[in-house]
Amino acid sequence: MKIKQIIKNNLQDTPPAELPRNVALVLSGGGARGFAHIGAIRELEQRGYRITSIAGTSIGALVGGFYAAGKLDEFTEWIISLKKKNVFNMMDFSLSMDHMMKGKRLMGKMKTILIGARIEALPIPFCAVATNITTGKEQLFRSGDLATAIRASISLPGLMRPVIIGEHIFVDGGVINQMPLNRVVRTEGDLLFGIDVSAPSEHNYDGLKNYNRHYSGGFLGEMRRRANNIRSKAGQNYVSLGMRVSELAIQSNAALTKKLNPPDLLLEIPCDRYNTLEFDRAAEIIERGQQDMAAKLDEFEKQTR
Repeated sequence: MKIKQIIKNNLQDTPPAELPRNVALVLSGGGARGFAHIGAIRELEQRGYRITSIAGTSIGALVGGFYAAGKLDEFTEWIISLKKKNVFNMMDFSLSMDHMMKGKRLMGKMKTILIGARIEALPIPFCAVATNITTGKEQLFRSGDLATAIRASISLPGLMRPVIIGEHIFVDGGVINQMPLNRVVRTEGDLLFGIDVSAPSEHNYDGLKNYNRHYSGGFLGEMRRRANNIRSKAGQNYVSLGMRVSELAIQSNAALTKKLNPPDLLLEIPCDRYNTLEFDRAAEIIERGQQDMAAKLDEFEKQTR
């Protein structure tokens, strides 16, 4: 019997549920919460799903980009080794009027791991979403230097120095498209899976109480302490109020995209589960992300049998 016929017969004898299922994966922004994307990807692979394309915004672009380049394990080993001191040192603070972090140290580390990877040469189609504040439009990076595209997508306004390419200025993609379900490459018969790590809060907003526990040391801790002395009648300050307004705008943005492009599976992780800057809790967040995806897949597979 010919080899091709043997393979064909084996496939015919295999139950459909055991065949590889292709997934177009979309990863949202959300700072350190985005490390949950890593755990979710691990669970997908362990279940036999094959990720055939990725689109991501901000931390979603970072995790997705490293995965598409085959470097996610190396990146993960690095981030889980970071302690609070290492995270603080990575944040090369600046006195500039338009950002608090230069981002040079992070960019240097990314380039060391990615070694000149270019998006168009990646084995998996990839799209990083950023915001072009010069034109006011969404910027899709589907080609070019991968590290630069990621750096543009994660440039949170006010926190990280914007990326300037020619006459254009790029900041975080979440400003325009937090959940780029409409930007991932699709192939016939694939499944559209989305992971939103900035979903609505598990608890009602309660001003300072929602944020105080996250900012206890260093530069951000000092900013928080000073802000505590400038409370309004509503019990808020410019830090907590600004963060809450930003959360609501991002969630509204994502909700519309989900409605217009409903995924086959949507994993939502509340924005108040972990803080945007808790990068020293990477191992914990990754594990929680894998657990959440396992539960979601159990539910999905039960419904699709």
